[in-house]
Amino acid sequence: MSMFKNSDYLTRTAGGTLSKYTLVKIDAANQVTTAGATDVPWGVVQTDAVSGDAVSICTLGLTYAISSGTITLGTHHNVMAAASGEIQAYDGTMGGIQYALGHYKHNATCAPNDEVLIDFRGVLPQG
Repeated sequence: MSMFKNSDYLTRTAGGTLSKYTLVKIDAANQVTTAGATDVPWGVVQTDAVSGDAVSICTLGLTYAISSGTITLGTHHNVMAAASGEIQAYDGTMGGIQYALGHYKHNATCAPNDEVLIDFRGVLPQG
């Protein structure tokens, strides 16, 4: 687990199986579960976990996340949620439900399933 200075971390209970560096949401039982592409992510889980584990969640600041596809350095500046708690390049079309979650800070173009550095900001205002 990488802990960055000036990032905010909170501990919550896992409501299911969680994979390290994936987006999570808060469920009705006040536990964290994997966020999907149309959910509003609450943070990025910092370790693998199973239901009932106490887990550290980055809710603001620098963290790693898992990419669902190619994110191009110098072209894609913001990221958004993808399926299964992963992130993808924010496409800016605002079609359907899309939220810019933060900024791509990795030092290279990434491939699917790479651990990439982002500046997680939660749901950013649109427009």
